[in-house]
Amino acid sequence: MLSISRISRSFGGVEALHDVSLDVDHGMIFGIIGPNGAGKTTLFNVITGVVPPTQGKIRFGPADITRLKAYQRNRLGIARTFQNIRLFGSMSVLSNVLVGQARLTETGAKSLLPRLGSKREKQLREEAEDILALFGLYEMRERNARELPYADQRRVEFARALASRPRLLLLDEPTAGMNEEESAELAEDILKVKQADRVILLIEHDMSVVMSLCQRVAVLNFGELIAEGTPSEISADPRVIEAYLGKEE
Repeated sequence: MLSISRISRSFGGVEALHDVSLDVDHGMIFGIIGPNGAGKTTLFNVITGVVPPTQGKIRFGPADITRLKAYQRNRLGIARTFQNIRLFGSMSVLSNVLVGQARLTETGAKSLLPRLGSKREKQLREEAEDILALFGLYEMRERNARELPYADQRRVEFARALASRPRLLLLDEPTAGMNEEESAELAEDILKVKQADRVILLIEHDMSVVMSLCQRVAVLNFGELIAEGTPSEISADPRVIEAYLGKEE
């Protein structure tokens, strides 16, 4: 479903990604791990169209999306969360989630038909409320997003991404800043939205979350792919251990 072929990305004289290739199948939760500065978020930015690759190709299903804009990729069913929360703090929780449905709203002549528009708006609102209920946020739907506890703000951003009905969902360190209990609860939320026709890409530093969720894991270090395999294979790989712990002199 997602094919990344020999992707590189340079910023001036710094190569943040070098010759990275990955193939991810339908229905999979696929982990991307590595030390700080390894290129994980840069890879997400390249996949979602925030920045173009310096070289290489990306295919999503049958489509070559390498040169598509971010909004065009979203229309194909690609959505993401961010390492640092990006909510509309002065808007309600429900409004934040409704923003995520932009690609699903009617445009053109159909948007000028009041009955059709109101029916569609009602359907999308109900769908957004169902997502909030799934994450235990329904009772908070009218509160301003900035008033929520940190972990719930993370969930709102997750819910907003999910509201676009993504076939490829990218979660950038979704449990960052959470305690052990909150991380475990969010991991359960991620499992709730796993589907046979959806790919979930997960950047995560909490290895207990990676081990419990991911079918396969790729490891980046200094912008290069150094290992790929099952969580158990990755945890025993000498190259991965060296990347995280260093090499004994």
